[in-house]
Amino acid sequence: MRRVLMVVLLSAAVLNPISARAEEGSIDVIRVEGYLDDRTADFVEETINGLVGESRLAVLQFDAKATLGDGGRIAAIMASPPLPLVSWVAPGARVPTAEMLSIIESAQLVYGPPPLAADAEAPGLRGLLLIAHGQAVVVADGSTTLIDVVASSPDEPDLLVPSGDVVFHDPSLFDRFLRAAVSPAAAMFYLVGAMAVAAFEFYAAGVGVAAAVSVVLFFLAGYGMSVLPVRPWAVALIVGATLAFLVDFQHMRPTWRSVVGTVGFFVGGLFLVVEKPGLDMAWWSVVLSFVALISWVIFAMTTVVRARFSTPTIGREHLVGRNAIAVTEFDPNGEVQIDGARWRATSARAAALSPGDPVLITRVVGVVLEVDPAD
Repeated sequence: MRRVLMVVLLSAAVLNPISARAEEGSIDVIRVEGYLDDRTADFVEETINGLVGESRLAVLQFDAKATLGDGGRIAAIMASPPLPLVSWVAPGARVPTAEMLSIIESAQLVYGPPPLAADAEAPGLRGLLLIAHGQAVVVADGSTTLIDVVASSPDEPDLLVPSGDVVFHDPSLFDRFLRAAVSPAAAMFYLVGAMAVAAFEFYAAGVGVAAAVSVVLFFLAGYGMSVLPVRPWAVALIVGATLAFLVDFQHMRPTWRSVVGTVGFFVGGLFLVVEKPGLDMAWWSVVLSFVALISWVIFAMTTVVRARFSTPTIGREHLVGRNAIAVTEFDPNGEVQIDGARWRATSARAAALSPGDPVLITRVVGVVLEVDPAD
């Protein structure tokens, strides 16, 4: 009997806090930032549906630039939510565009800086909870629910504090990784970077690290351009311009291709996306991508090419001062033979050198010998 009583008491001690916590509920802040695309809409919808029965209040905190997908789906959820819900534009957030404003105002209770403030401006999250407390919201099943989110502090009865745990919800790490490319500047930068790193891997012939980085950059650029309203001809101009710079690098000198590539790069960059409120390409971001590409080609790729393809000259200094035999006419370049091996050579006095003439090696430049007549 004693054992049974102990089990009952322990069960009560364990279950009571859980029951109290479930009855208390949480206050959930769902952050909506950057561009409002379909993945963001999925995140908001799944989060709200998962909070039904567990949350006192869902707060949609908006700091978004523009809509790129199905904003109407979020607006429908906000207008008829399955649980008490308010929308909120926090102080210091981006000024909503007209399209974003129509989505934010779909909720029954809207708070934020004027003209969003319904009855009073909410200076912060605590101010928002104080203002929303006691307001009525009609949920999806048609019933009316009073928002109960603040209570007196146990230590200071005159101080009102949140009556539940405040929980912040952000997209998953993978979603945030993808959203790093959902902007015109980032999508262009990743595309150019992917091509430049792929060319670097071609010349470096390394273990594949650069190739793996290039694949990741291509993936990000592709995702960003699949979400953004890009112009295909502008993407083609950026790709062609980047290839033009790489071809001139292959020839180790700038040509007309670099001039045409520069013009195409800036035209394609500035007209990459179909502009709309909150979505445009800043000219400085195109300049930044251009400077990054040229710097990469001049410094990184030039260095790896020199390191891989340059011919070492260590060990040839002993040839200076030795005699050789000319085996061709010099004009001023020709060939000489020394120790049974033929070498390319050049001479400032080419008219005096013919096949069979003895020559003196005066200098070694790479794999070319500078020679003079032996006399």
